[in-house]
Amino acid sequence: MQIFNFVPGPAVLPTRVKKAASEAAVRQPVSILELSHRSKEFEEILNEATNRLRNLLNVPAEFHIQWFGGGANQQFAIVAMNYAARFSAGDGAVFEYVVTGTWSDRAYHEAKNLGLNVHLVHDGTKACRKIAPESEWNWYQDRSKVAYTYYCANETVNGVGFRSGCPELPTGSRPDHECGGLIGDWSSNLLTSEISNWNQHDLIYSCAQKNMGIAGMTVVIVRKSVYEKPKPADALMKLPVIFDYSTLAKHNSLYNTPPTFAIWVSNEYMKWMEDHASDLMDPSNGKATMLAAIE
Repeated sequence: MQIFNFVPGPAVLPTRVKKAASEAAVRQPVSILELSHRSKEFEEILNEATNRLRNLLNVPAEFHIQWFGGGANQQFAIVAMNYAARFSAGDGAVFEYVVTGTWSDRAYHEAKNLGLNVHLVHDGTKACRKIAPESEWNWYQDRSKVAYTYYCANETVNGVGFRSGCPELPTGSRPDHECGGLIGDWSSNLLTSEISNWNQHDLIYSCAQKNMGIAGMTVVIVRKSVYEKPKPADALMKLPVIFDYSTLAKHNSLYNTPPTFAIWVSNEYMKWMEDHASDLMDPSNGKATMLAAIE
């Protein structure tokens, strides 16, 4: 009897992907577990995975796809640090957070821990069971000062999420494409629904183990203008090279050894998804609609 995990941690993988992984692990002359990240073969795998993800999500050309080792929780800090390194104290940058549950609350407190000027748009820290209408949110009034607006698309612990996938920015947001956009944690629903409003986003990230592979890897889809923004000498903080999105962009996620096997599995999973994409969404949408109607 096969056991399916519907609780925290790694989720179910298609049998085809697991069989391919077991065969690749013992293949000759070199196992996929031992393949050098500097080899031409692995770079082809990496580029293939990147292109597949771009096609499946219709990611615009102005975004770069990056592959990080580790879980999505580390992005709570890395996102904030990348932005803080590109603003000086005199800019008066404000970091907005839409807190709707456990994961966005962790990200909010991480930004506060870094000493940033954090503005709470929606306070769902106390047993949030329903997200208030956006018209009732405490948006920061001077939108030109907002570095980004952070949200979590689906709060798995609390059982709440955005039916459209993300909030809608208020009028006057995004004076340019260097700042002011949405930052989305899509860790539990990437590749399960369409992302239609890329124009409002600066960055989306997701761990792999829920919908596109195994634990130990996080994919970051970041607007190029975010990391191309110059770092002022008096920046709010200095950014370690290894965490800088511009470093991963310059080195095609190969600045250091990436999670090679996890990337390979994600590529295989997306191959499988391409063969089943037409029937993956309809049943899920039907069940979601029924559940959302329950008050």
